[in-house]
Amino acid sequence: MQKLIVAALTVLCMFGAGSLVMADEAVKGETETTKSDVAAEKESGKSDSKGKKKGQKKQMKAKRHAAKGKTKAQKEEAPAAAPSAPAPAVAPAAVPAPAAGH
Repeated sequence: MQKLIVAALTVLCMFGAGSLVMADEAVKGETETTKSDVAAEKESGKSDSKGKKKGQKKQMKAKRHAAKGKTKAQKEEAPAAAPSAPAPAVAPAAVPAPAAGH
């Protein structure tokens, strides 16, 4: 009877220790995959933000060039639209003086 109890405890301890080792390996495996997933997400986020920054830079550059072109066109049009000779000054119309007796 005593041998049976010792054998049962030995099997139980071996089975318990084996399951603990297997559980530990499984947890380590999950931790590694989680770490790699987080690292991959971080890298993809970096590349996305870099892509967005590049796109924003291109948009700002296009706006700046458009504004420069617009001001350049306005400066070129301004001298062409202005008359070459100044307009003659118009004298104000003479207002008759009020009558003194009335």
